[in-house]
Amino acid sequence: DEVTLLKERIKEGNVTLQLRENQLKELSTILSNTNESMQKILAQRQDEEARYQEISKKNKNKKKQIAQERYDKSVIYRRLLAVRDAFDRVKGPGEADQYLISKKLSACLLYTSPSPRDLSTSRMPSSA
Repeated sequence: DEVTLLKERIKEGNVTLQLRENQLKELSTILSNTNESMQKILAQRQDEEARYQEISKKNKNKKKQIAQERYDKSVIYRRLLAVRDAFDRVKGPGEADQYLISKKLSACLLYTSPSPRDLSTSRMPSSA
């Protein structure tokens, strides 16, 4: 019977078509999940890049700040030397140092404030 044979072939074709549709749905789901994963990874990379740029900017700003502080200190140092030299010319050698010490200005020429560690072990003899 040809009709029965055709019906069986149609059923087989429908089964094959259904299998292919199921495979396509699975592939579509896999592609969708892959796309979502890729978007998450891309978003993470963009966040990391933004954080890197922010850190780089902060580091550049910090370097600029340190350079400016060094420059400012060198300007102060040069001005104090100029004041000391001018004072020595007017008052005589050594007078400027006494004046600067009395005004607490010379401390910034060579030293920063001592750390607690420096206070615990003195480098100067006790008799000095």
